[in-house]
Amino acid sequence: MNNNNLGELYKNPKVGVVKKYMAEILKGRYPNNAEFIERIATLLATDQDVSQFGVLIGNVFQAGYEKSVKDHRAELSKHGITITVKPEEPNH
Repeated sequence: MNNNNLGELYKNPKVGVVKKYMAEILKGRYPNNAEFIERIATLLATDQDVSQFGVLIGNVFQAGYEKSVKDHRAELSKHGITITVKPEEPNH
């Protein structure tokens, strides 16, 4: 983070929250996206903005997961294999 960006962090502490959240999700892919994530994070001014950003990321993950399952199901069905994906049971 350069000094200009450090000033943004002090103006908007949510930047650090978003960066940490994205680093946890992206892990080793984070460094390649850090600069862009930081720019996006500076635009999230309220707690609601940060929350909605989290929901957006969750929706993107869900859509990707559903597409992957659909694509694998279609490919396996070509070989006569039927799959069913069940939600995980909560721990009791």
